[in-house]
Amino acid sequence: MNCTDDVEETNPEIHMGDIGTEFIITIHDENDYIQDLSLATTFELIFISSANIIKSRIPHFYTDGKDGILVYTFANGDLDVHGLWHYQIKIAFPSSVWSTNVEDFKVYPNI
Repeated sequence: MNCTDDVEETNPEIHMGDIGTEFIITIHDENDYIQDLSLATTFELIFISSANIIKSRIPHFYTDGKDGILVYTFANGDLDVHGLWHYQIKIAFPSSVWSTNVEDFKVYPNI
């Protein structure tokens, strides 16, 4: 499965220390079709910060899951360092578990 990082469209820059920024991800299958997530049982959004710290978070459906879109809202302490971050999503269905490709995003410093 592949991810499309939609956060660039809604929030052009993610900054260190941001709280309430929505991280929006669209999941596609290997043929680049949007993946229906409505039957998934669990999700895990795994971040690796630029300091190589792993953070596991739970995203939720943006709508009903049929559109393949998940969202996570950054909380206090999530974005604690600036630099290049990576993320991957693990998705469990009743009979299988899948992991998306690893994708990158940048967390910008503040002045």
